[in-house]
Amino acid sequence: MLLILVICSITSVIGYLPSDTIGYQIHSFNDLDQWESLFLKGASMFKIDPYYAPKIYCKKQDINDDRGCFLLNHDTPNYDVHYNTTDDVLHFISTNEHWFKNEHTIYIALCFKGAPFNICTSIVGKYWLSLIDDFFENANKLVSKTGINVEFIMDGSGTPNGKPCLY
Repeated sequence: MLLILVICSITSVIGYLPSDTIGYQIHSFNDLDQWESLFLKGASMFKIDPYYAPKIYCKKQDINDDRGCFLLNHDTPNYDVHYNTTDDVLHFISTNEHWFKNEHTIYIALCFKGAPFNICTSIVGKYWLSLIDDFFENANKLVSKTGINVEFIMDGSGTPNGKPCLY
């Protein structure tokens, strides 16, 4: 009770309570069904784990793309399990714009997993890069169309360390 009295006394003198909070990142939260509860708690920094999967496994996810797809999973996926995808992330954002239309930016780090050994020169690497390009093209269109305040950050296998094609 004394602490509350002291805080009230201080705020009456300086006129405000500090509004900043300790920053935190919601790490590897790949289950998009959980995101609404995180927004309700004030989350603004997320990290998801797009794991590159070849087309044979993407077909099991009802994705018919010869290049493959990005499943949201931190470790090697069990390909008999249905996972959210990077397309699902954009769909979530487009159907929940109210969480992304405020003065504070929502940050989503894309910590890519399962990248092909040679991203810059292999055919699978070209598929991987093409899928990333498509994701960012679609994300930019969504931002332009809706005016949402979201920023995506490349992480994991998506960083340019030793990969000149990512510079």
